Amino acid sequence: MGVRAARAGLPDPVPPGGIGPWRFVVWFGVVSLLADFVYEGARSVTGPLLASLGASALVVGVVTGAGEAAALGLRLVSGPLADRTRRFWGLSIGGYALTVLSVPPLGVVGVLWAACALVIAERVGRAVRSPAKDTLLAHATAATGRGRGFAVHEAMDQVGALVGPLTVAGVLALSGDAYGPALGVLAAPGAAVLGLLFWLRARVPDPEAYERQVTAPPGTLAPAGPPPCPPSARRLPTPAAGHQHEPRRPVRRHPRPR
Repeated sequence: MGVRAARAGLPDPVPPGGIGPWRFVVWFGVVSLLADFVYEGARSVTGPLLASLGASALVVGVVTGAGEAAALGLRLVSGPLADRTRRFWGLSIGGYALTVLSVPPLGVVGVLWAACALVIAERVGRAVRSPAKDTLLAHATAATGRGRGFAVHEAMDQVGALVGPLTVAGVLALSGDAYGPALGVLAAPGAAVLGLLFWLRARVPDPEAYERQVTAPPGTLAPAGPPPCPPSARRLPTPAAGHQHEPRRPVRRHPRPR
């Protein structure tokens, strides 16, 4: 049950799609796991791949640096764009699509400039999706607890970041350092990423519903009015209706005879 819903005695918020907030967080964690499988697997061999196409150390450094700058700097554009358009699903799916579609061709392009463009495009996809994706997760984690929800998502994300490079390294070892098969195997998790995203969007078109349902209306969490008196509190007797106390008359003291 959601954190706020439990405190308020409300039922666990479930949107029309029938997916509760925890299931949404876990499924989005699977998306991030598979996406990290793809691009972290590719990033683990970016330098040797570009070098095999004739790139110098300077070119490799410039291309990877430009990619990281794009991944970070363009968020200053994609974040406000997501807020203004409210198209969080569209930007998330578009960013993921740009990433997973840029990686598999890296092993077969055979031209340095095209490989450099694909490396940078993959990083641009991360910049496009990150603010919108985090917003979708923030709506769901309002019901699960933001710290716990993001912790689960990040843990699954790191699993993909570990498995991806190991898979690419294994395929390289088996294929005699052939980049085509090593990066080609990343097409399968990439396709799974897009399939899961479209499925999630169809089931939960408005994740903000999670946050709306756990926001209790005024007076739900605490009763209106002053707090009740405890049973042990003493109550002073109140005068009966129409009864008036007579004013006290001054006591006259007579002088004692001497």
